[in-house]
Amino acid sequence: MQQVLTSKELNMHLNNFRQTLLDFDYSTIDNIRFLNLESVYAYMENIDNNPFKAQYNKIKESLDIIEPYLPFLSSERARDFLIQVAKVENDNEIEELKKEYIAKLRIDFIKMTNKITDDKDWEALVSVCEKIRFRREESYLH
Repeated sequence: MQQVLTSKELNMHLNNFRQTLLDFDYSTIDNIRFLNLESVYAYMENIDNNPFKAQYNKIKESLDIIEPYLPFLSSERARDFLIQVAKVENDNEIEELKKEYIAKLRIDFIKMTNKITDDKDWEALVSVCEKIRFRREESYLH
């Protein structure tokens, strides 16, 4: 069973994640244009010796830690997930579905974090993550 982060640890990891995204440097390549965020991350994941490797690894490490506390950021994504879960017939299918939606959740969270420019909005998102953390903590205690 995975240990639940403390509130202070979660806050620290979320803020470190945000800072990593804010510091992300795209200037090392000027001859490539990405159509969307998914293409950027597909490039970083699949192209050896890409100039973003260290930054990408740092983002992945951060997401590995905070992932259990990330909310669905759109009701449509949550609805689609629930519809798909209802169709699952075995453990292998649920594991594949989880992988698919975790990847989508990560991209959605990166997009949302990149869009937030106001500290008040960031604190609201952190608060939602904290509520998820608190519920996980409660469920482990009972």
